Amino acid sequence: MLKIRNCEHQTPGVYKLTCLDCCVQLVASTRPSKAHAQAMLEAINRVIGSPGRARILDALAKSLPRSDSQCQAPQSVKVDPNSQGGGNL
Repeated sequence: MLKIRNCEHQTPGVYKLTCLDCCVQLVASTRPSKAHAQAMLEAINRVIGSPGRARILDALAKSLPRSDSQCQAPQSVKVDPNSQGGGNL
């Protein structure tokens, strides 16, 4: 799991829903399930004083590592038409 929390609320499994770092970590923990992330954002939004969906998603996007594949065009793959194949996929 991605480690994002840099706040003073470091108790494992306990998140303060008015803390941006806690909210970002909580939403990140739902990956790759978009349905769970959406439900978590809705629950956080119901808390008075929460940072809000836009701030959470912005902070999450900034904290995620960017892989080289996101920065470069995909490489084309050449296939030998005379190949017999037979590999297990």
